Amino acid sequence: MQENRGYQRFTLEGEVRLKQVDGATSSFKAFLDNMSFSGFAMYSTEELKVGSLVEFELVTPLLDEYLPGRGKVRHMTLPNKYTAKIFTFGVEFTEVNQDKVTYILKRQEQRLAKDKIKNKPQSNPLDFIPY
Repeated sequence: MQENRGYQRFTLEGEVRLKQVDGATSSFKAFLDNMSFSGFAMYSTEELKVGSLVEFELVTPLLDEYLPGRGKVRHMTLPNKYTAKIFTFGVEFTEVNQDKVTYILKRQEQRLAKDKIKNKPQSNPLDFIPY
């Protein structure tokens, strides 16, 4: 499968409160899975149609306030018969404060870098001496 993403995605914990712009569904909550400069992925027990426009509020511990915006549902993965009724969605930003998106992603990148350094296995300097 060809990768069509234009930006790197960062795994990100959080909550998404959203509703369809056309009012077809009432507002509901979903769980944030990952995010990039162009959009985010989420999962929910509620179903949305591909192409539908949504208003959202992203809530993440990396930002002291919620991030409001609008987006378009670009893809949906249906649950299979062996899993619970959980849908996965990709939402492309159409209206969002890009400065706040950049801030969130930079903070997540810093967290990941710190974790990588903290979890790096310690090597013995004598391991590199040729015998």
